[in-house]
Amino acid sequence: QTAFICSDRTISWGALDETSTGLARWFLGRGLKPGDRVAVCSLNSIELVQVTLGLFKAGLIAVPINTRLKPEEVRYILGHAGVRMAFCQPCFMPLFEQAGAAFPIFSALPETPAETGDLPDIGPDTLSMIVYTSGTTARPKGVAHTHGSLSETGLNGTRLTPDMSDHIRLLFLPMMHISGVWLLSAVLREGTAMVMLPKFEPGAALDAIAQFGCTTVGRPPTV
Repeated sequence: QTAFICSDRTISWGALDETSTGLARWFLGRGLKPGDRVAVCSLNSIELVQVTLGLFKAGLIAVPINTRLKPEEVRYILGHAGVRMAFCQPCFMPLFEQAGAAFPIFSALPETPAETGDLPDIGPDTLSMIVYTSGTTARPKGVAHTHGSLSETGLNGTRLTPDMSDHIRLLFLPMMHISGVWLLSAVLREGTAMVMLPKFEPGAALDAIAQFGCTTVGRPPTV
């Protein structure tokens, strides 16, 4: 069944599971070890979901980077988190270069991850993600999320909106923010399809609702 739809791309649950497992082995094959931090800088996309789940399966810690940050702000987060690798869309490569990133950066998924081997055991207390606050009043703070906390957040989402089996979610909240990740975790819990927009645009959101029959959406009051 379809898991995610974004622009002209779709991916099934089976393909998402297979590709994210391949990415997990690819990450570990690059010399990373469970607990290492990997930055992700991208607008919402299917590739971003694949990378995020690949990091989770490898026991690595995702560090989302706000795409609106300036190079000096990115430099601080990369150093503070101890990032060892990054995935970013090509348009954000200059941001990392200006931030002085001195680690491998990839902007496209490897075509055929061929690595094999066992993946680490992931428990509920294993750290999964560090999301940095805005830093408007001081240096940004890295907020740690475990696999257990994200899973429970997804469960809470299904409790708020029960019987979602025939629903289609619309996501335009950014996955660089925890609100977007919360909705992702709810979809993983429910097994429902999700339509993703790279970013919020009123016309595109209304078009997606009409085209795909979206039935529920998470959004801030300003939207």
